[in-house]
Amino acid sequence: AQIGIIFAIYTEFLHIACTCIHLYVFAYNGSGFYLLDLSGTFFQMTAQVVLVGLFTMIAHGWTIPENDIAENTGLIFLGGFICVVQSLATYLTFLDDGAHHKYHDYGGYQGLILVALRIFPWIVFVYGIIKNIGKVDKRAKPLLKALSVAGSLYMMAFPGLWFLCYLIPGYLENRVIVFGNL
Repeated sequence: AQIGIIFAIYTEFLHIACTCIHLYVFAYNGSGFYLLDLSGTFFQMTAQVVLVGLFTMIAHGWTIPENDIAENTGLIFLGGFICVVQSLATYLTFLDDGAHHKYHDYGGYQGLILVALRIFPWIVFVYGIIKNIGKVDKRAKPLLKALSVAGSLYMMAFPGLWFLCYLIPGYLENRVIVFGNL
């Protein structure tokens, strides 16, 4: 679990670095550097997939009673499926980048797919918490309770921001979604 967290932090720093350099170049030439923008999005998506995967696997008992994740092949397939679909949906946001109907990168059907891909793992996560809260010993219950709050806040932050963007004026949507994601 520690290696996964370190990897997620590393990729999040790479996302921030790529985005900062892209925005600096954008401020200079008005168009930025497309490869840095794409790389930043890839690093952000990778960090999110790793963190959601770790939250979900721990909620389903990995590392708490020393379970081996390889025994639960259904969870491995679910994680792989979510990773592939989220990757495709993230890259689909670049197809209509700058379109007149989008106030932020996640407007349109790609954003709706990403919202669904955050709500579905959250349901699986909550199911794992509910399933395992009665099985763990007394010392591990505070961990699962704190994990349920932190995981729920993390997984539901993007859907919450996405829905909030439809309640505020269009000129504020990009700021809310970008700063909320960061």
